[in-house]
Amino acid sequence: MSTFSSVVESLTPENRKVIEDFGFGSLLHFDRCFVPNKFVKWVARHVNHRSADIVFNGKVISLTKESVHLVLGLPLSDKCFPSDPSLGKSILLSKFAKQKIPPVSFFSKKIIDHEVLSDEEVFMCFILVALHSFLCSNSSVTPSHKYFGIFEDIGNAKDLDWCGFVLDWLLDGIKSFNKGKHSDGGTLPVCLYYWAVLYLDHVDFGARHFPMSIPHISVWKGSMITDNAEFDSKSPGCYGYHPLLDISRTCFSKDLRFIANPTPLSFGDDFKRKLDAVSGCTLPENLKIDICNLIQNYCFNSGVSINLDVHSVNALPDSLKSCFCKLMTHAYSIDTRSQQLVLYLMKLIADSVATDDDNNDEYSSQDVNAASQHQNSPNDVTVKDADRVYRSLSQKYESTPPPQPRQSPQMKPLVESSNSDRSKCLKKSDNSEVDGDSSSDVIMIDIENRYAPDSISPSPVPGMRRFSIRQPCPDVEIIDERSLSDTVIHMTRRSDEIYNSILLKSGNNANTSAGSGSSTDHLNHQLSMPSQPYRISDSTTGGKLPIHGPRRFAKPASIFNADFVTSSNKFVVTKSEVENYNIICKLASSYEDAVNMFRVRCTFWSLGDSLKPGDLVKSFVVSAFCFSLFHKPNGHPDISKRHYFFSNIADNLLKDYNEADQQILYRAFTKSSKARPLHHSNMLFFPTRFQGHWFVIIVNIKDRKYVILDSFYKQNDEFQEIVRDRLRSSFEHHWDKYMQVNMGFGEYEFVYPVVPEQPLDNNTDSGIYTMMFIEHWTSPRSALRCLFTQKDIPNIRIKIANDLVFQPKNSGMKHRVTHYKKC
Repeated sequence: MSTFSSVVESLTPENRKVIEDFGFGSLLHFDRCFVPNKFVKWVARHVNHRSADIVFNGKVISLTKESVHLVLGLPLSDKCFPSDPSLGKSILLSKFAKQKIPPVSFFSKKIIDHEVLSDEEVFMCFILVALHSFLCSNSSVTPSHKYFGIFEDIGNAKDLDWCGFVLDWLLDGIKSFNKGKHSDGGTLPVCLYYWAVLYLDHVDFGARHFPMSIPHISVWKGSMITDNAEFDSKSPGCYGYHPLLDISRTCFSKDLRFIANPTPLSFGDDFKRKLDAVSGCTLPENLKIDICNLIQNYCFNSGVSINLDVHSVNALPDSLKSCFCKLMTHAYSIDTRSQQLVLYLMKLIADSVATDDDNNDEYSSQDVNAASQHQNSPNDVTVKDADRVYRSLSQKYESTPPPQPRQSPQMKPLVESSNSDRSKCLKKSDNSEVDGDSSSDVIMIDIENRYAPDSISPSPVPGMRRFSIRQPCPDVEIIDERSLSDTVIHMTRRSDEIYNSILLKSGNNANTSAGSGSSTDHLNHQLSMPSQPYRISDSTTGGKLPIHGPRRFAKPASIFNADFVTSSNKFVVTKSEVENYNIICKLASSYEDAVNMFRVRCTFWSLGDSLKPGDLVKSFVVSAFCFSLFHKPNGHPDISKRHYFFSNIADNLLKDYNEADQQILYRAFTKSSKARPLHHSNMLFFPTRFQGHWFVIIVNIKDRKYVILDSFYKQNDEFQEIVRDRLRSSFEHHWDKYMQVNMGFGEYEFVYPVVPEQPLDNNTDSGIYTMMFIEHWTSPRSALRCLFTQKDIPNIRIKIANDLVFQPKNSGMKHRVTHYKKC
């Protein structure tokens, strides 16, 4: 949090104004408030991440989006962060002219050094530092790509559900922390400030009270957290000396409806459809957004802030309580009634336009001449003149009852909704003459231009429309005005022109390509561009869900689980294979390379010791085995759509983030993608050894599952509960860090297919089982239990030894086996 503190202190008044305008001014209240690490870890151990509650001494403190809002003042809404951060990432990179995301120090330095930045750049730098160092901290030096989607529409970033995002991030971090092997030494990648304030606000410190101001980030500053955590300490690292308060005595009992909310109201599609219905045409989306923002600026939540403790209302007499509730209900309904007001106003405007087109007094040539005289002097319309028009309109409608809502006609093009009546008027006037005394519904123009291509009747003066008033008002001329329908039509036509021009340009490019070659050649040229380095997998089903959804996992019938089922006897060995195996075992004292495939090496010592009957398999043998699968005829990832990782990758994934070898993990993820991008693959295999036991975890991208093949432990065993959560959390963390492709791994479920089982008294063959699982698991329909049993393990050891030594790609000293002098 020190980086965030430095950035907040370095902001100029102009920069602070920018942050406030973007809707995140509450974060500027943060004032170097140190949070003891031991204290927040103690609190974390009392969290039930499933129910999102802190449970201590029989009391419950709920972790909710509302509490995040009350503490940090972040926007609270129902609109989630964009699930695909790729567009936001591209915008961020282009804004700062970078090829890859720089470390967070790059963004903090720009503010601290007072570099010249645009308003958007100031906000981007500030919010990235705030997210990385304060709100959603992580152990990486670069910001997480998970929240880059906010930059898609940075001007409306405050419309997103920031409180929900921060809370989800916190719960994921707590889950990983509490599931870790070393909770005492692990890290908490969460908002520690919110965590500490939430707990301490519920602690009963007796006469020591804290202000109830909202947001609470304006209260807890400096050394307050450290001091009060020390007051609540029982012993070093142990807290909870004081009892917890009831929620009614905290600021978290406030009703959010009566607290100032800087975020816009949520206007659903229903309200936007009503806008189209009452206006008689389809309004542009940006106009609807402007209308919603206008309502927001004048609604109750934006103008009033009441620190209301709703529980104190119960102490009022029944008569006052009833009056108070009615008053609050009326005040809260202002938001809804504001929407109705806008709809009613739009209906009046639309009806007035339709009435004027059908029933208004005729345009006279005198009016036209007067309008043309004022065409170049719009300032001639005074306030007094405009007020006279307003009074005339008021007289027209004050005796007319409010119109009832009506269904707008079903019309395809937008222009037809406002021009159907004008077309009739235009046809009726085809043969009429226009002079100073004649009257007509329209002003005639040249014959060849009489019908505009888009069916819009021409205005009397180009770029101008006049409203006639029933009562004589010769002194008033309104210049350069459009009706609502005309404005909408103009905006729609403009957007259509832009869209068509883009299509025209792309069409010209396509024609140019077609002139020099076929369209296929042009496509191949595009696919060969450097921006798309991987071409083959883009046209395959790698990493994509099957057409009918994830495949079901095979469950063998009960007959295959019976005791009388014997091995299929598929693993028959020859006499020469047995002889070679015996020689390999005798050479186990040699440190010469038995296997050397492109620098993936395994000595006779490793191979012989691992494959002797009853011995544990070493990680070197499993790595060599995985690499041999890669070199089989159909083993290349571009064909098999499978990646086999060495066992040291899983070893590092099982470690804490700060202890794992990041160079090894970086190379594993990035170099594997050169053969085939990982996100375009179907399955990723991670052979894993933990506490001397081997199993394999498969990230089944095609079927959206985590598959665990374990010959000894079951799904509900404590061993698997600990290991799988640590592997999953670490894998997803490093995937986000190095791959930065959102694959939705958080939604994957764990699956434990039926596999051959080790006898309970056998604790040495798990490595052999694991290598068989890696080689023969090809899909959820794989029935491994029908492939081999424990009785086949001795022959499988012989097969593996022969296959590795005599692999065609092996450049190791296989002659030591073939020329061995038997004693």
